[in-house]
Amino acid sequence: MKSKSCPLSRDNILLLPNVNYHRLQKLSFPKLDELAKESLSFFEFKKYKNIRTRLKKAQMLYGRLVLKEILASEFNLLEDFTKISIENSEKEIDRGAPFIVSKEIKGDLSISHSQIFIAGIYSNSGMIGIDCQSIIKDISHAHILSDEECKFILNQNVEWQDYYLTLIWSLKEALVKSLKIGFRYGINSVTICPTQSLETVTIKVSDKIKAQCRETLEKDIHFMYDYSENKIFSICEIKNG
Repeated sequence: MKSKSCPLSRDNILLLPNVNYHRLQKLSFPKLDELAKESLSFFEFKKYKNIRTRLKKAQMLYGRLVLKEILASEFNLLEDFTKISIENSEKEIDRGAPFIVSKEIKGDLSISHSQIFIAGIYSNSGMIGIDCQSIIKDISHAHILSDEECKFILNQNVEWQDYYLTLIWSLKEALVKSLKIGFRYGINSVTICPTQSLETVTIKVSDKIKAQCRETLEKDIHFMYDYSENKIFSICEIKNG
């Protein structure tokens, strides 16, 4: 795998104007359905009705709401959210990636769910990915990382290993979301190792990802992270041009 060094910075992600963050409240099914009817487009509501569990329904609904609130603010739209439709790609190349169904609104967006927490982001300057992760408090979960990533974590002080494990996993999630590929080539098809100063990260991707995303990977890639409420928030933006 070819490596690439990318800048990494810590920012207060929850205060960025193009980020929205929501903690789900306890809602009864009738109230959840009522909010969905008021907020979702015809196609979104059809998908919502096919979801069986209450948590998944709430995640889908509020995932749309956080993004629609960003778009309404960004484009000075009337808050009739049923007029804005956010759907998921069914194309093989980027299956599941959210996109805006609109001729007027251009840009990229991303959603992350972490149990009852929802984070959404919009960008009009490049491809974007966001991830929200609760701190993984069991180092045995290191099997989700590559040998190189595990080596970096195990070289850290024991009390910080959970933090670095979660941070690396979250950065990987943000990267594959921005690339619109997910982990279709396996969780170790992407390797991310930060420097000790957390000012840059080195990314490596498999040959399959390199073949699919060659031009995209040559663009400027910037990572951002934050730690709040016992959670790691990560953003990966791939700039246009």
